[in-house]
Amino acid sequence: QSTNDPPCCRIHNETNEFCPATLNDTSCVSCPINFVENERPSPDDFPRYINFFLHDNPGEKCPKGGHAAYKDAVQLINNTYVKSSYFMGFHSVLKTSADFIGAMKSANEIAKAISKTILTNQTKPYHDSNQLQDYAVFPYR
Repeated sequence: QSTNDPPCCRIHNETNEFCPATLNDTSCVSCPINFVENERPSPDDFPRYINFFLHDNPGEKCPKGGHAAYKDAVQLINNTYVKSSYFMGFHSVLKTSADFIGAMKSANEIAKAISKTILTNQTKPYHDSNQLQDYAVFPYR
């Protein structure tokens, strides 16, 4: 959230430690995040603040807190690099076997496109034995 309104990323102004959006403390200030294309955090800021997002509970002040929806979905290496993650998509009700077969074909094409994008855009090596080419995106029901 680039506007910091509501304040979805906050740090303590003296310790620079994470302040949950639910904490009512005047010592908590907005994170100094630099936003780039499409209002995304810069490559330097993303690893710095991803853990804050994953630990913040959604609430009235920050409905986009990621703890509930994403904490178990995203695995981090050294709390900075995203090792693996999952996401879900939804579609219309499938009524016939032809609908199901068509949906699975489409899901496989989407999975291949995501895998290709990940492989093409990977710039930093992993810090463990798992290499990105060992991973593939796959659909399941």
